[in-house]
Amino acid sequence: MRTWGVRRLIASLCLSCALLPAAARANGAFPASGQVLSDPTDPAVLWISSTFGVAKTSDGGASFRLLCEPAIGYFGGFHPFFAVMPSGAIFGGLPDGLSSSRGDTCIFVRAPELEGLLVPDVSVDSTGRALAIALPDSPAPARVYASTDDLASWQQIGVDLPAKLIPLTIDAAPSDPSRIYVTAISEGDTPVGMLCRTTDGGATWSSTVVPGSSPSSGPFLGGVDPSNPDRLYVRLNGAPGRLLVSDDGGVTFEQAFETQGFFRAFDLSADGASALMGGDQDGLYRLDTTTLEAQPLSSIAARCVNVDGARVYVCGTPSEDGFAALVSRDGGATFEGLFDQACLAGMLECPTGTSIGDECPSLWPEIAELLDTSTCLQSGSGSGGAGTGATSSAASSVAASATGGSSESADDAASSGCACSGVGHPSAGALGVLVLLSGLSLRRAAKRRSAPDTLSRPRRPSTRASRRRSSAQS
Repeated sequence: MRTWGVRRLIASLCLSCALLPAAARANGAFPASGQVLSDPTDPAVLWISSTFGVAKTSDGGASFRLLCEPAIGYFGGFHPFFAVMPSGAIFGGLPDGLSSSRGDTCIFVRAPELEGLLVPDVSVDSTGRALAIALPDSPAPARVYASTDDLASWQQIGVDLPAKLIPLTIDAAPSDPSRIYVTAISEGDTPVGMLCRTTDGGATWSSTVVPGSSPSSGPFLGGVDPSNPDRLYVRLNGAPGRLLVSDDGGVTFEQAFETQGFFRAFDLSADGASALMGGDQDGLYRLDTTTLEAQPLSSIAARCVNVDGARVYVCGTPSEDGFAALVSRDGGATFEGLFDQACLAGMLECPTGTSIGDECPSLWPEIAELLDTSTCLQSGSGSGGAGTGATSSAASSVAASATGGSSESADDAASSGCACSGVGHPSAGALGVLVLLSGLSLRRAAKRRSAPDTLSRPRRPSTRASRRRSSAQS
């Protein structure tokens, strides 16, 4: 089979999965969160990406409002990875480009330099430079793009990556920004996971096979040690999931941890001395990165984790944890509810003539029905978030637990394939590898859509299904 035949086959399989009749899914996935991002200029501003858009709070979680998918520039079935600049500007990769916004986030703009390219991942390095990994819509190698002017413009850096690779994630070493790592899936009769690296800012690239990886257990960069550019962590998102550690820049790997279920979440502390990690079945663990010993921390069915100083943000599972996102203010010792998706206060209020103001209001009735927002009002919790709803007792249970385990639900069984699943990166837990690859088909479909009313709209979940998203990519 030709290598590009493999690419088209994977993409079509994923798209078929996304289009399967399933009343429990909105845009091909269970409504749930996949990333929690904080604004470095304002601790009261948070973004939570989800399968139905991006929820934003400007009051520390007291209330959340939604930024809808079409206004950002994508459609059901593809769940972008986002990153936040030191200025507070937010940006994310799309099936056919890159979109960014700043300030009140009422207006999203597309980067003309990346238009038409599949952008599966973005990140920000220690100098404040924005990075994006992009794949042309043709048999051409992947490329790395960078912005050094706060997202105003983008340029390719260095040469193309090795041929016949479908990229997944990108990160630069904090102590040496010229050291850039990219994970990918190879094309061919037997696709495997690959790690690509450059030590000279992209002038040259080398690659190695990631042991134990495959399209169904894809390699995702978990992080690079803040002081040692040769030490990196790679998460294999399959079930069982595995954490691999390399001390030689990805030439060789050692297995440090294995999960029973899908490995969704990983994030390093600022000093690199520890990491938080976990997944649906295993709960949340703390890893000592010196000894590589892991200790159970919480039973949260973590789908993403973001270590932000003393605060730790986790994407939970509403059916098990009571909230779609939780926060710890003591470094992970205890957690409390942050985001109850049934308590969204509506769309972000923006004037007409803006991306959000024009695209989003008409979508709110269906999303409100999908998320059962009436249950928040009936419980007396109002339109706000943290700990105010009827599920606050569930958050208390999570805070008191340190068993590190959780039960598997019906959609975990489905999360082994295509858009029925998810994975996550950077610290977010993640879009399944195959969901990222489905962007190859989705971006073509997106170009054929001429108006917002032709978009795939969310559908109300069945009462028997848990409302969760496999973070991936999850």
